[in-house]
This record gives sequence, structure tokens and C-alpha cells, in this order.
Amino acid sequence: MKLTFNGSIAIVRPFGFLEVNMAPLKLSDKHISQISSRNVDAILLSLKNVTFFSPLWLSGAIENLSEEAQKLGITLAKKSNILKKKNG
Repeated sequence: MKLTFNGSIAIVRPFGFLEVNMAPLKLSDKHISQISSRNVDAILLSLKNVTFFSPLWLSGAIENLSEEAQKLGITLAKKSNILKKKNG
């Protein structure tokens, strides 16, 4: 998994085949400290480099990212949130 930043958005970028038997995406302590040290408003999960993902894997990943975002006091970005911010 790769973590990049675009302005005030932290972008989490898993890659490859993400099967149900794999552990769901969880941010490492290093990634959490990088996010908390910047002025981040939201975390975005990008599936751009994912070849295949299981819906169960995705559900677990979103749950884990939501928990971490809540602990950090930021939101887990959704497409509608980003569009509102760009247009409004």
C-alpha cells in the first residue's frame, strides 16, 4: 500500500489482487503519524491500481479506515464529498 497526499487529502493506494483471505487494509503507525503531522481534512481510498478486490475485503478496509479517520478527527472521503468541495 502506498500513501500520497494531494493538498489536504491523504490518498491510500492499495494495489494488486485484494482477496477475502487477505487481511483488510489497515494503516500502519508510520502512515498514521504522517497523516496526523499534516493538515489533512480527509482520507481517500483509491482503487486505481487494484486489479481485483473482494467486496468483503473492501467492506473491511472501509471500516478500518473509517475508524482511523474518526480517531484522527477527519472524514473518510466519498466521491460526493469531493465533488461538493470542488463545486462549492
